[in-house]
Amino acid sequence: MVRKPSRLPTRIDFGADGRQFGALQLPHSVHRSAYGWLPVPIACVRNGEGPTVPLLSVEHGDEYEDQITLSKLIGGLEPAAVSGRIILLPMAGFPAGNAGLRTSPIDGLNLNRVFPGDSDGTPTPALAHYIDNVLMPMADYLIDLHSGGSSLMYLPTAILGGAQMTAEVRQARLELGLVFGDPYGFFFPGGQGGNATTSASAASHGVISIGTEMGEAVR
Repeated sequence: MVRKPSRLPTRIDFGADGRQFGALQLPHSVHRSAYGWLPVPIACVRNGEGPTVPLLSVEHGDEYEDQITLSKLIGGLEPAAVSGRIILLPMAGFPAGNAGLRTSPIDGLNLNRVFPGDSDGTPTPALAHYIDNVLMPMADYLIDLHSGGSSLMYLPTAILGGAQMTAEVRQARLELGLVFGDPYGFFFPGGQGGNATTSASAASHGVISIGTEMGEAVR
């Protein structure tokens, strides 16, 4: 199957060494700006050859802890500390994050329930399509940060995946969770979202991924 290219350009050069800051240009045509776009922050830190690891946060816009974590990491992560490439998307669901809401106020959708997305869709499927079609094919590992948002309370926990995976993948996710270092971790017996989640997208590309849940409800 031929996949449509993403419509979200960026000036980030993922093949260049060093630390880069920029934005994905998410098309958003409205009355006041017919050819408008929304700036979705993105950064890349690369130093030679090695694994590629995207770090995502704010798929749900009311989850602030993970956004703060990645924003601080962007400011302090030096290329010399990296062997390979780290791609940071600290506000993956930009419309929801900008509004402080779990779902996008533009199209009402939950970014972590619309994978693999749609390049020609509204902002939320277009963002999912970028992650699925641009970031995942580059990735070896992926960490997807979540927290309690406005309705949940969590102990610091690594989410290591669902029930259906090979023993090899299960062991690789367990090892990645141990490296991440949360005091708690578990495998979902089933999990919500089915094949429409970031975790499912990563699995479809052969990417070893974990998620996190860290923090308390923000009201």
